[in-house]
This record gives sequence, C-alpha cells and structure tokens, in this order.
Amino acid sequence: MNIDIHTHFIPREFIELARQDPVKYQARVEGKEGLEIIRHDQGYSYPLTPGFFDVEARLKDMDRRNIDIDVISVAPTVYYYWASAALALEIARVCNDSAHRMAQARPDRLQPMATVPMQDVSLAMAELERVVKCYGFKYVAIGTTIEGRNLDEPYFRPFFKKAVELGMAVIFHPYYVGARPHLGDYYLTNLIGNSLDTTICAARLVLGGVLQECPASKFIFVHGGGYMPYQRGRLQHGFAVRPEPKVVLNETPPARYFDSLYYDTITHWGPALQFLVESHGPNKVMLGSDYPFDMADPDPVKTVKSLNLNSDDEKMVLGINVENLFK
Repeated sequence: MNIDIHTHFIPREFIELARQDPVKYQARVEGKEGLEIIRHDQGYSYPLTPGFFDVEARLKDMDRRNIDIDVISVAPTVYYYWASAALALEIARVCNDSAHRMAQARPDRLQPMATVPMQDVSLAMAELERVVKCYGFKYVAIGTTIEGRNLDEPYFRPFFKKAVELGMAVIFHPYYVGARPHLGDYYLTNLIGNSLDTTICAARLVLGGVLQECPASKFIFVHGGGYMPYQRGRLQHGFAVRPEPKVVLNETPPARYFDSLYYDTITHWGPALQFLVESHGPNKVMLGSDYPFDMADPDPVKTVKSLNLNSDDEKMVLGINVENLFK
C-alpha cells in the first residue's frame, strides 16, 4: 500500500472566510473562478487548484500518482502563529473539522492531520485532545519554529509530552514567515530557507533534550529532513570535542536520538534519497510528495521505485513504516 505522509489541503470553509472578511483572516482570494489564487498578508500566494479543497479532484490525482492513501495536513500558510491566539484557535478548529469531514468522505483513501495554535501551548494541547477524543486523529503538523521561538524552549515541552501521551506523531513543517537575510532573491526563502529551518529544528530538539525527555516521541521531518541527514556527523563530532553541545545532554551521544527520527522522501534528487535510505535505514523513511504545491514530487512512487531497493525495503518506504507507527 502506498501512503503519502506529506500532502496539503485548504479547507473550503477557510476559503469562504477569506472571501467574506479578508482583513480579519489576513488572506484574499483573487482572480476568476477556476483561475483563483489565494494571497496571504504574510506575502505568500499560490493557485487554488482543485486538489487543495475538492475530494474528487484529489482522488483522481491520487489514482494518477498511484497513491492509495493521502495523509492530509493544512497548508503551512494557514498555521496562523503570527496572529492572536484566539484567531489561530478559530482557524485551527475550522481546519481540523474540515480535515475530518474530508477524510470521512473517503476514509479508505484519506487520513486527517491536525493543526494547533502553537503560540499558546495550553490552547494547542486542548485542541490536540479534542481532535483525538472527537475524531481519532493520529497526526499533528507544527512549524519548525513558532514566530522566531525555538521548539526546545521549556515553554513547548508540555505539548510534546501531551503528544506522546496521546500517541500522536508530530510532523515538523517549515512555514513562510516573510523575507529572510540573504534569501530574498531567487525563491531561496523556500529552496534553502525551509531546509535550513528543518535542520535547525531537528538539531535543537535533540541537543535541547526534547527527545531525552520524550523518548517515545514519533517525530517526522519533511523535505528529506532538510540538511540534517547529511550533516549529523558534524553535529556528532562537535558533541564529542566541544563543551557547548553538552549543556543539556551531558555525555549522552546525540546519535541515540538522531536515530529515532523519521524523514519523508522529498529530496528531488535520486542520489540524495538513496543516501538517506542507506544511511538511516529504510524503516526511517516515508513516502512524501508535498502535493498539490508546485514544489511537490509529481510521482513519488516512481521516485522510490527508481532506487531499486529490495522488495521488503521498498514496501517499508512506500507505506509499511506509516502503518507501523500506530500498530
């Protein structure tokens, strides 16, 4: 079974809210029907292709891409960490209720992923409990930073402990937060910035002791883990020879925690994905596409099959690893 762990949607309900009150919801729907774009006040815009909000359109694309199950998460442009906690909670509930309805329309093909207002950990934990209790969600997606705050801060620790308590997998996804130094040109905010944010997040979660305190965590990093899989040796070496990385972990080798992380397959380069699977093991890599954004892998199953893994390893990457998270 081919399970795509990394796909996005935009709730119809959110689109309508943006139409009705673009000032409050900080987003505008522009253009003619069928050629509309959504433009966020944060500066990011993208076409509202049917795959974002139409179940039937998504199912047709899934069949074309040879995907059996899509795990659907709201686009990171709708995280709303930059807004008031009250507005962010309102949007999170709209998104989560919509994800549930979409999944219920085709429970054999779609699985929902939650979003929560991470700028207020108490509200985030309450919403996490709600979607588990009411809908049985198994995944939550959060940003790699929360408006400049790093996730190894003690403030966020109760959230990760709650996710472990509820048995939820946490997917870390970078999100657009405006211009960044040296990355304003050539779309480097995404091409380099997103991968860099993912790398920093993973390193801080390990060296900052989050994995040490939450050893049962199920952490998944998208876009092939950013640069982490290819630079973990430098982090490990630095831990061995420098005092600064030991502030929290003391003498516990960080490799113990790096080995527990999961990654998706979006590298856009066969040799990089081959290295990821060989170095971290086929049991730590999951099929991902980033559908329906333009930066998506258009045929992720073909990408995995092109590696010529043995049959068992290929099946793990294509779907068994996702299934095993919740057995």
